[in-house]
Amino acid sequence: MKTFLAIVGALALLIVGSIAVLFFIGLQKAGPLLQEAHDYADDAIPAVATKWDGAALSSRAAPELADLLKNGALETIMAEGSRLLGEMTAYENAACQITNYQFNTDSGELVLAACTARATHARPVISSLSSNVTTNGNCLDFSSPQKMLNPVRCRSSF
Repeated sequence: MKTFLAIVGALALLIVGSIAVLFFIGLQKAGPLLQEAHDYADDAIPAVATKWDGAALSSRAAPELADLLKNGALETIMAEGSRLLGEMTAYENAACQITNYQFNTDSGELVLAACTARATHARPVISSLSSNVTTNGNCLDFSSPQKMLNPVRCRSSF
């Protein structure tokens, strides 16, 4: 009985140790991937929002987003950004965090990062049109392609 318990205990320690090693390997990989997401956001946001450049968004879009930007959607988003916000006049660096990390032996790594940045635009603050938004001003929500196509009003500095 002692031998059996020793074997089960050793296997449990081996499993826990393996999970810990994989966790620390993931942490080591997370730093460079997080920096890459930060660099991408700090490049893409000013490139697109400074003058609402559709080509800049198009050239950076993932295939899934590119599919949604067909049939005039890209032009609509850029026109609404320009109309509601005007040119971007100030930008603060993005803050990013990894929201999902997956490794698959067939397809490699998949990392999802959420980045937020503060920017100021040329348009003056106006009252909110959305009952869900209690602040004043204009903004576009880029958290999903559907929200990009339906701009809401909110603070001009976000």
